[in-house]
Amino acid sequence: MRPARSVDRICRPAPRWLWAAYGVWCALGLGLLLTFSFGRDQGIYGVVAERWRHGVWPYEGAWDFKPPGIFLVFSAIQFALGTGEAGLRCAEVLASAALLALIFRYSREVLRSEVVGLVAGMLALLTHLQLDFWHTAQPETFAAPALVATLLLAKHDGLAATVTLGFIGGFLFLVKPPFGAAAAMPLLVRLYSARDDWRRSFVTALTAALAAAVPIAVTAFAFHRAGALDALRETLFVFAPRYTALGWTGETFATLVYKATERSFTGLSGLIALGLALRIAAKKPWAPQSELLAMLAVCILGTALQAKFFPYHFGAILPIEAIVAAEGLVWAFASSAFAARAALLILAVCMGFGRGPGRDVTGSFAERARARIAAYPAFIHGNREPLDAVDKAADLDNGQNRALALWFQSLTTAAEPVFLFGFEPSVYLFAERRPATRYIYDVPLRAENSRPHRERLMRDLRQSLPRAIAIERHDRMKMVTGTGDDSAETAHEFPEFMAFLGLRYRRATDLGRFERWVIREKADTAPGSDTLSP
Repeated sequence: MRPARSVDRICRPAPRWLWAAYGVWCALGLGLLLTFSFGRDQGIYGVVAERWRHGVWPYEGAWDFKPPGIFLVFSAIQFALGTGEAGLRCAEVLASAALLALIFRYSREVLRSEVVGLVAGMLALLTHLQLDFWHTAQPETFAAPALVATLLLAKHDGLAATVTLGFIGGFLFLVKPPFGAAAAMPLLVRLYSARDDWRRSFVTALTAALAAAVPIAVTAFAFHRAGALDALRETLFVFAPRYTALGWTGETFATLVYKATERSFTGLSGLIALGLALRIAAKKPWAPQSELLAMLAVCILGTALQAKFFPYHFGAILPIEAIVAAEGLVWAFASSAFAARAALLILAVCMGFGRGPGRDVTGSFAERARARIAAYPAFIHGNREPLDAVDKAADLDNGQNRALALWFQSLTTAAEPVFLFGFEPSVYLFAERRPATRYIYDVPLRAENSRPHRERLMRDLRQSLPRAIAIERHDRMKMVTGTGDDSAETAHEFPEFMAFLGLRYRRATDLGRFERWVIREKADTAPGSDTLSP
C-alpha cells in the first residue's frame, strides 16, 4: 500500500479496532481514576469549600492562597456528590470524559481526523493517570476541558458562542489568571485573521470581554458583601506574590520560561516528547492549529511565572500537547512501511511507560495500576486501607491521617472543633470536624512574614478552644514555606502557642508522626488519658 493511501485510510474515519481499544482504555483508565485518594491540595480545596458552604468565607475564615474559582468548583462538587474522595473523583471522571469528548470533536472538526482524536484522548488519559492521586483533581484538571471547549467555540461567529467563550474565560481567570488569558487566545487569533473587518472584530472582542467580566465582578461583589474582600486582597496580592517570589530566587524570566518549556515538551511524558518531535518533522501546515498553539504558549508562560514546577502545574498543558503529539504519531505511523510501524510502536510503548509525569510515589505506573486493580474489591465495599498503602507520596500517609481523624472523632462531638498544626487538611474532612481556626494548614505560620498570621491563630484558638490538638512532624517543604523546619519544630519555637498548650492541654501518646494534645477537662475525665490511643 502506498503511503498516501495509507495516510488517507488511517487518518479518517477511525477503524473499528481503534474504537475498541479506545473504549477499553477509557473504561480502565476512568475506573482507576475513581480509586485515587486525597492529596494535600485536594484536602485544602475541600475544607475551604466545605466551610464556604456553611457560611465561612475563603481567606477570612478558611485560609488558602489560591484564587476563589477552585473553591467554587469544589463547592459545586460537594453540593452534588458529597465531601468525600469518591464524590471528588466521580466529578473528575466526568470532567475527564468531557475532555476526551472535546478532544475528539476538535480533532475531527479542525484537524479532520478521527484517529488523531482517539489517539490524543488515550494519550491525555495516560498522562493524567500517571500524574497520580496528588497531582490530579487540581485546578488544571478542571480547567483543561474548558480550555478545549474555547477552541471549539472560537470557530463559531455567533453571539451565543462569543458570550459563552467570554464567560468561560472569566471563570477560568478566577481559577487561575493564566487560564483566563489562555482561553482568550483562540478568539484573538481568529479576530486577527479577520482584522480587515476591524469594526466587527472590535464588537466581538468587546462582547467577549464584557462576558468575561461578569463572573469576576459577581465574585468580587459577593466577597465585598460578605466582608471578606480585604482578606482576599491581602492573601492574593500580598501573601501570594511573596510565595511566588520563593521560586524566583536565583532565576530570571528567561530561565523560568526555558525551564517551563523544557519540562512541558520533554520532561514529563516520553510519549508526548516523541509525538511532538514527529509532528515537527511532519510536512504538514500548522495553520489549523494556530489557536491551539497560542493557547499552549500562554499556558506555558503562565506556569513559568508561577516559578513552581510541580507536576500538576502542567495538568492543563499535557492534554493540549497530547493533541499535537497524537497528530505527529498518527502521521508518522501512517506514512511508514510495515517494519517502520513496528519499530515506532515499540518505541512509543517504551517512551510512554519509561517516562511519565508522576513524582514522589513508589513503583512504576504499571505496578501502581496493578495494585489499584487488586484493591478494587475492597474499594467497592468501602475499605480504602489497601489504597492507602498505594497512595503515599513523599511524607503524605493517608492511613495515618485517617487514624488521626478517628482519634479526633472519639474525643469530640460533631459540633466541637479540633486543630491540626500541620499540612494535612484532609484530616478535617475524614473526621467530619470543623477546624478551630481559619488556618486549615500551617504554611502562613511557617512563612517568613508569619507574625500577623500567628496573632490571628492565637485569637482563633482562644476563642474556639478546640477539644483536641495535633502537631505534625516530618513535613519539611522548603519550596513552599521558605524554611527547612517541619511543623513540630515551628510549633515548639512558637512561644505563645506552646504556652497555650501547656496551660490548657495535656499531651497524649504520639500517633505516628503526630503529637497529640487533649484539653485538660477532657483528659482528666478520661481514664488512662496520659496514654490515650487512637
